[in-house]
Amino acid sequence: MELRTVGLGVALLLISMTSRALSTFFTMLGSGLNIRERFFVAIAWLPKATVQIALGSTALDYAIRYGADVGDVALAKQVQTFSWMMILFAAPVGAIATLAS
Repeated sequence: MELRTVGLGVALLLISMTSRALSTFFTMLGSGLNIRERFFVAIAWLPKATVQIALGSTALDYAIRYGADVGDVALAKQVQTFSWMMILFAAPVGAIATLAS
């Protein structure tokens, strides 16, 4: 994959994780939890990428099984690669942040 594509994938991952954490934090405002507890919930609910890796391999299997052209198989491989990037990045970040909070 091109470096630009990897950079866009990482940027998208950071934006989505930040958006999810912020929306979770603000959703918990009416829950009666204190700020530290809301922060913990926001961090604990960060995606751990287990579903993404299952979907990434499914996309590639589907493309190969149904005879997609070379371009579609390349895109499916790219989806699978991003799924692996997500699990290698999101799971440790979520685990470390949960332990630190």
